[in-house]
Amino acid sequence: MKQPFYLLILMALLFTACPDDEEPHNDQFLTDELDLEIVTGLNAYRIDGSPDGTYGNPNTFNDPVAVYPNPAISEVQIIYTADPALTITDVWMVAGTPFDEFGDVDYDQLLTDGLYTADEIAAQALELNIGMPNATQFNLSLNGIEAGYYRIFIRTSDERLYWENLYIDPDGDTPMSIWDAIASDWT
Repeated sequence: MKQPFYLLILMALLFTACPDDEEPHNDQFLTDELDLEIVTGLNAYRIDGSPDGTYGNPNTFNDPVAVYPNPAISEVQIIYTADPALTITDVWMVAGTPFDEFGDVDYDQLLTDGLYTADEIAAQALELNIGMPNATQFNLSLNGIEAGYYRIFIRTSDERLYWENLYIDPDGDTPMSIWDAIASDWT
């Protein structure tokens, strides 16, 4: 008598644990507009660092840091422009997931340099083979980085954090040809 009852409970548990086919499986845990891995848009920059448009609603906190070109093929230049007495001490790159659901979020009001911790970022970061730059400007090689969206985090010698969203395609011909391929992510 007890066996059918336990079997019924087991079946009910299995039925409720099965995923719903209508739910997104890849991104079901990224639901907050401030999640570390979310890329909500990109700032496009030409090879010379000049702006070339904004796509989506970028969740970036990048002033006074410039990361270009964006999108990138084999390297990016990182420049810190605020205080010449300060330098870039650490750089991390975290794989990102594009989301266009947060178009109405005012990231200028939400984002601060204390939003993420260096430990939180480092725990999810890719291993980059660079020495600590201790400079205000340097080139970062992207060799070995797979195509996709990333968030690049920069810490300065005053312990402040800045970040930019980046798209990398090591097989791209030019940054602008890459835009043609990913433009539909931000419509």
